[in-house]
Amino acid sequence: MTAFLLTLLVVPVEASETTDNSTEANSATHGPEVKVTVGVTDVDNIFELGQPGLVRLLERDPCNLTNGRLTDMVSTSDRILSSRIALEQSVGDLLGRKATLAGDLTHHGYQDNPAASYADGVVTLTRKVGEEGRLRLRAEVTNNRFRRNYLADVDDINGNGNIPCSERQYAAGIYDEQEWSIGYRHRLTWISSERDLDIHFSGGVLRREYDQPLQNRDREGWFGQLGMDAEVTPRIAVEVAWRHDTIDAPGADETILVDEILDGDVNDDGDTERNAPLVTEVDRSKDRMTLRAEMTVKVADDWRFTTGYRYQRSDFLSGNVLDIDHFSVVETEERISASIRWRFARRWFATLTWQRTDGEDIDNLGRDQVETEVERISFSMRRRLR
Repeated sequence: MTAFLLTLLVVPVEASETTDNSTEANSATHGPEVKVTVGVTDVDNIFELGQPGLVRLLERDPCNLTNGRLTDMVSTSDRILSSRIALEQSVGDLLGRKATLAGDLTHHGYQDNPAASYADGVVTLTRKVGEEGRLRLRAEVTNNRFRRNYLADVDDINGNGNIPCSERQYAAGIYDEQEWSIGYRHRLTWISSERDLDIHFSGGVLRREYDQPLQNRDREGWFGQLGMDAEVTPRIAVEVAWRHDTIDAPGADETILVDEILDGDVNDDGDTERNAPLVTEVDRSKDRMTLRAEMTVKVADDWRFTTGYRYQRSDFLSGNVLDIDHFSVVETEERISASIRWRFARRWFATLTWQRTDGEDIDNLGRDQVETEVERISFSMRRRLR
């Protein structure tokens, strides 16, 4: 399914732009509308590490190079070159109504950490329902995404019940991900019928599959989303959305490292060690809630300014008190962003974006939770070919 979707070659059309009737007519007569985007993004913490992880990566201890913890993790920051191609084509009548097929294919090329490069894509089929409704089928895919290396196994060579750096084995956290959804959008009018107000809701399923031997990090689940887009004035538009995800993980046994000086002799081997191995059920299932708000201001005819905020909260569902990174753990993330877009020619657009994300290091949750900060600055240029 992933390979099939990616071969459709599609790039995201900006949410603030809609296809008018003249575009649909032109698309149906002369072929698809095509948009190409190239961009560069500077990221200061691409693996989303907490301070201990950043120090570890900078110091590059030979032991962590040997055990695989730092394999393919060359630099904490990176410059990402992105290339996108977008297609949108009217497919005529679908069961008696106008329909449009669109989508995207994007390649993200990491310059200092090439193993982190990956591709993602979207395919969307939209069908008109009545005069003001739109029904949408959507598929999103991510291929060969490398996040970081994770502990996969230990080997207590000297049998002392303590696992130092040299006795750990890490594996690459590489995954493919898919998300399928169906949604409906209805356009209303408000303020004496002079402003558009769109109400939209959607639901779907998601799946993430890791390469061996990290299958216990796999996830599958479902989500529902409700949102609203409104024209406040002729120059100001706002969008708000709420989403809920229920995510299930396998919940199989894993070997984790426990500080028995704090927790006692949890593995019952008669020793009290700082890095004691413990085989126990690790369950990454969670309920996730996401709130998002965005405002777009048309500064001038060719200039648009957008600012946004996103808050995400994940409540882990592990019932194993020894699963110290997930039992009764709450993970949060806040993101703020701002961008300005300039249309400097009939079919040319330039966009400058800043984004900051504050959250937690996914390898240091629970009692030893460690905060992370990630800042991105990107510049892109888009050309509409037809």
